[in-house]
Amino acid sequence: APHRGEETNRCSLVLGLDHEQWTGKILLDESTEVAGILRNARIDVRQILTLICDPPPNGVRPLANPYLQDIVHSQLDADRMDYLLRDSLMTGSRYGEFDSEWILNVLTLGTMQTGTERLLKLCLDPRKGTGAIERLLHARLLMNKYVYGHKTTRAYEAELISTLRLGVELSGVLPEDTPPPVRNALEKGGQIETKDYLMLDDEVMWWALRRWAVWNHALNGPRGKAADALRRHSLRLVRRSQPWKTVRLTNSKMIRGATALIKEVTRDQENPLRFECDLSTSATWPYKDPAAAVRHGADPEEAYFEDIHVLDEEGRAVPIRETEDTGILGALAERWDERQFHFDREYNRDFTGLLRKFGVC
Repeated sequence: APHRGEETNRCSLVLGLDHEQWTGKILLDESTEVAGILRNARIDVRQILTLICDPPPNGVRPLANPYLQDIVHSQLDADRMDYLLRDSLMTGSRYGEFDSEWILNVLTLGTMQTGTERLLKLCLDPRKGTGAIERLLHARLLMNKYVYGHKTTRAYEAELISTLRLGVELSGVLPEDTPPPVRNALEKGGQIETKDYLMLDDEVMWWALRRWAVWNHALNGPRGKAADALRRHSLRLVRRSQPWKTVRLTNSKMIRGATALIKEVTRDQENPLRFECDLSTSATWPYKDPAAAVRHGADPEEAYFEDIHVLDEEGRAVPIRETEDTGILGALAERWDERQFHFDREYNRDFTGLLRKFGVC
């Protein structure tokens, strides 16, 4: 599945924590394999967390030199370079391609003065690396617009999220052979044990969907209707049936109307439409220009520090916008959003009336 590391993790709706918080839990859990490897290598796990978590855990001082954090969590981090290329390959799209080898070859370290401290920061050689970075940032925008934000991808995800919400509502009466990690996640959310979280892979989730798709329940009333919906959604996902219908929300009026529609159908637990629709947001900020970040409320000093830096002739780290002259970064310096309303085609007449009622179309 695509990584979409720049978006809010919508599975946190069920699990309660984002991927960085779960990484922290995994590293701090002494029973996990990675924690054992770090312990045997005499590496302080809490210092590793300073590279991942912002702010760092209580009582842990940030590492002296920020270039280590730049490698893990920045506009040039290794994770971003990895998932764009991997997702481009796995989806058959070429939007995410860029020259990663060239970027790695032109990375270097520069000095940065902050108060009385002189720090090392990850930088680029501006004579060789600016064009490659522009291509990387552009690739990230294109992947978000045309792959991660594609209406079919988002529609299938919307139905999966609704299926998991149904699973939460029915967690106490799900079939006995529902995989324990899935059952525990639906019942306990972010309070599940790390071992259960680590077992929530595609194979386990597909097995749960296949089991729910043939669930011959004997429930009555609202729970019976919810179980019917769970079975229907699971069967559609297993069969990869036609995805939910999607309406793009292109202005604030449509967004407000779709939000009000969601509230309307979910307010009443007897409403059969409450698990038949979803509102999703794809969002990315291709390049976090300091000026744009400050306009969006960021601290000026922090925004300056988080900018991509290049090495000047004296070996100092300076923001890339001070040397970039093509205007491409400026064009990528605003947040991009795509909001979509998804609904089950079987209820097309109902939702068409509601969309008109709330001014969505």
